[in-house]
Amino acid sequence: MGVNAGIDIQSLQTEVIQAARTKVAKNFKETAEYRKYTVQELLLGRAVTESEEHGFEWTVRIKSAAGSTGMVDAFEKVTYQRDDYGVRCKATPRTVVSHKNVVIDKLAEMIGNGAVDKVYSAYKMMGSAAEEELARTWESKLTNPPQSVSAKDGIMGLLYHARRSMTSGGVFVAQTTPARNGVYYRDGAGTVASDMYTVADISAAAYSRLRTLVGTHGGVMNDTLLNTVYECVKQQRFEFLPTLKGETSKVDTVVLWDDVFDSQYDQLLTALGAPRKRDYFETGETTVKGTKTMAVPFWNGHTLRPIIGVNLAELKFRKSPGNWGKQYMEQLTHRSNAYPVEWTGQMWAENPQSAIFLIHGSFSTGT
Repeated sequence: MGVNAGIDIQSLQTEVIQAARTKVAKNFKETAEYRKYTVQELLLGRAVTESEEHGFEWTVRIKSAAGSTGMVDAFEKVTYQRDDYGVRCKATPRTVVSHKNVVIDKLAEMIGNGAVDKVYSAYKMMGSAAEEELARTWESKLTNPPQSVSAKDGIMGLLYHARRSMTSGGVFVAQTTPARNGVYYRDGAGTVASDMYTVADISAAAYSRLRTLVGTHGGVMNDTLLNTVYECVKQQRFEFLPTLKGETSKVDTVVLWDDVFDSQYDQLLTALGAPRKRDYFETGETTVKGTKTMAVPFWNGHTLRPIIGVNLAELKFRKSPGNWGKQYMEQLTHRSNAYPVEWTGQMWAENPQSAIFLIHGSFSTGT
C-alpha cells in the first residue's frame, strides 16, 4: 500500500485504553518533520479535475509540414503531399491510499466511556501522524520518478518529466549551457528506466519536440548558475504564431530549489548590493529575472541538487472526480472498523516542450 501500511489493533486498543485511565492533558502539541511541503501545496493546490472518459489521452503536433511550401514559376504544377504530424500521448491515473489511523473499536469505546475527551485526543493524535505521513508521501511522489510508470507506483513526478543530462547508458554529461536535449530519466531506484526515453508513452528520442530543457551546475550559487537558470526561463517562453489552429501553451513559471540554494541566493543579492528587502526586515517573494523562486525543504540533501522550473499553466496534476478524497469502510474484526481514504489522479503536461526544465548537479551511475 505504501502509505501507513498495517494496523496493530492490539496496540491501538491499548493506547486508547491508557488514554482513558491516565491523568494527562486531553490535547497535545504538534511537531513537524519539514517546515513546509512546497511541491504538494503548489501542484495539488492548483490541481484540476479531469474526466476519465476523455482526459487521459491527448494529441500533440510534433513537426511542421516539410515540403508543403516552396517557390513556384508560371504554369508550374504544385506538388502535393501529406504526412502524419501528431502523436497521441496517454497517462494512466494512479491511486494513493491512507487509512489515516481511523479505527473504531466498540470494546475500546466502552472501556473508555468515562474519559471521552482523552480517548478522542488519542484518536486525533493518530490521525495527525497519518496526515503528516500522507503529506510526506505526496511530496515524494510529486517530486520523484516512479519505480515503474506501468505499475501502481507510477505517479509521474517532476523528475520523470524533467529529463537528466546523461547518455542512454546513464552517464552524467556536464552541460552548463542548457539545451533542449533532455531525453532520458532514471526510475525511483536510481537505475536507468526500462522506458527511459518515453514521455507519456511516446519516444522523446524519436521526436525532438518532446524533449525538455536541461542544464547542469557545479553546486555553487554564482553568476554561471544564475545565467543557466535565466537561459532556461527564456527558452521556455514560446511566442506562437497567431495563425496556428490548435491550443497553444501559456507560461506561468516558478523556479524550485532547496533551502541551501535559496539562502545562498539571498546572500548573493546582498553581496551585489541589491535591494535588501528579504534579508532581515521582511519576507517577500524572491525572483530570478522576474520569475518567482521557492525553496523546497524536502529536497535538502537530494542527490541531484535539482533546480526545476515548472510551468504551472502546462504541467498540472489531474484529479479523478470519482475517487478523490473518497472514504471507504473496511470491517477488520467483528467489532472494529477502519476508514481508508483514496486519491486517484495523475500529473502530466499536454505539451512537454514548454512544461518544465531541470538544472542538476553531477551524479554517479546508479543514483
